[in-house]
Order: sequence, then C-alpha cells, then structure tokens
Amino acid sequence: MTQLQHYLENHLSAFLNHFKNKKIAKFYNFFTDSSDGKFEKINCLCKDYKFLTNYNKNIEINCPNQYTVLNFNIDTSKSLHSMASNVLHNILKNKCVLVNNKPVNFKDCVLLDVLDIESINFNGFHTDTQYFTFTGSAFNVWYLIENYENYGNMFILESNDYKKKYTPCSINYKEYNIGDKKIPLQRLSYSNILGLTKVKNIGYLNKDNIKISYTNLKNGECIVMSKHLLHRGDHKRNNNVNGFHFRVLVKNEDGSIDYNKYYKPSYKFPKHRCDEENKKLYGVELFDLA
Repeated sequence: MTQLQHYLENHLSAFLNHFKNKKIAKFYNFFTDSSDGKFEKINCLCKDYKFLTNYNKNIEINCPNQYTVLNFNIDTSKSLHSMASNVLHNILKNKCVLVNNKPVNFKDCVLLDVLDIESINFNGFHTDTQYFTFTGSAFNVWYLIENYENYGNMFILESNDYKKKYTPCSINYKEYNIGDKKIPLQRLSYSNILGLTKVKNIGYLNKDNIKISYTNLKNGECIVMSKHLLHRGDHKRNNNVNGFHFRVLVKNEDGSIDYNKYYKPSYKFPKHRCDEENKKLYGVELFDLA
C-alpha cells in the first residue's frame, strides 16, 4: 500500500506541476469546492478580520504564526524563475528570515513550485500539502506585481493553539459548524485528496483565540511566512491579479533537505542522492524543484 501511495502521489504531483502555470490550472478548483456550506463558514470565520500590520519584521520560520511584509521593486519583464530569484535575493539581504535565530543564506535555498497566481486560488484555510514531503525548514513567498481591484488577496489565521506537528493541514469544514467553539483541523496530503487514506482530525483551534488578518498588499510588496501559518486565498478573486508565489526549502548544515517520500533516481538530476534511511535528499540545486 505504501508503494502504491508513493506512486500515485508522485504522478498526481507531476500532473499538477505540468499544468501549474497554464490556464488549465483552474483544475485546482477541484480541491476548493464549496460543498457543506464551506464559503458560508469561511465568511463567518473571517467577518472580524483586521488588516495586517507585520511590516519589516524578523520571522523565525520554524515557528507558527510568523510572517512579515516587505516592499521592493523587481524587473517584471524577466522570466518567472528570474523574478523569483530576484525576490529571494531581496528578501534575504534584509536578514529578516531566520532559522534558530540565524539569517538564512541564499546558497542554502532551494525553490519549490514557482507559480503564477493569476488563475490559482485556494479558498480554504490550510498549510501547504508540499510540506508532507519536504519536512525541514521552509517558508512561503507571495509577491504582488499588480492588483487590478480595490481589495486585497489573502487571509491569514493566527492561533496559539496551532502546533507545528499539524503541518500540513486544513480546516475540516465538513465537521465544523457556524457557532462551534472548536475548529477541527485535518491532515492534508495527496493521499487524502485521492481518497487513499481516511481523513481524521489531528487537532482543534479555539475560535475565541484566533486572529484573522487580510493582506491588503500594495504593488511591489510581498508577504513572507512560515510554513506553519494557516492562510487562504480570497474567493472573490478571479483572474484579476498579477503576481506569483513560491516556496523555499532551507538546507540542513550537511547540505541536504529533509525528504519524506520514495525517491526515484532521474538522469535529469544526476547529482541527487537520497538517503532513504534518514529521509534526506542531497545534491539539490536552486531550481531543481521549481
């Protein structure tokens, strides 16, 4: 069963990656259905939101509830990969992204899933599925080139009840009812999406202890957040924003990244070496996973 699960997860991931920067990326909407009154529940949770205020802050990316907003301009005529590299350089030169209180260096970074956000919008609160596979230090970046509307782009949810072991997860809207004090969290993985494993609640947030913020980003601003921060797209959005996002994996001191999945050797990446016993992948360069 484990080998079958790995096989299907790999093929689903490859399928999504193949189409991720094309209009067919609307396929992602399959994972953001509005059954069980989902949007009504989301709107109720977010009705008392505040505008975010965490500008130019230091963040510890291995901790929950960590994010900052930075402002800088880039050359938007370049390729998506070039823009992502430029954004990452600008973020890290501020020395605000920390692992164990030490600034992250560019040479220790691997980009994961550089995506055009024009037609991709996850509407439910979640932490990213990719961190089921890549379990080490990491952070997310969302850069806004141009906003064509007079409203923002994303909600984030902070809670002291959130534990790092919950990542990756999403709110279980099927078991959450408006008015409930306990907000259930469910494990998020490709296996759950494919129906290979039964979805179980892994923890709960106290509704009275959550803080919802809305990202009213301006052109040229980006939000940088820990992989342990719950976030969601604004479902009012429909192909009316120009920007991109990507994830950044931070290498261990031995140059590896933590990798919790079966690895199939590839002629495309001859430098990759997998230590399956210790769940580490070596020899990964900046754009190998982008």
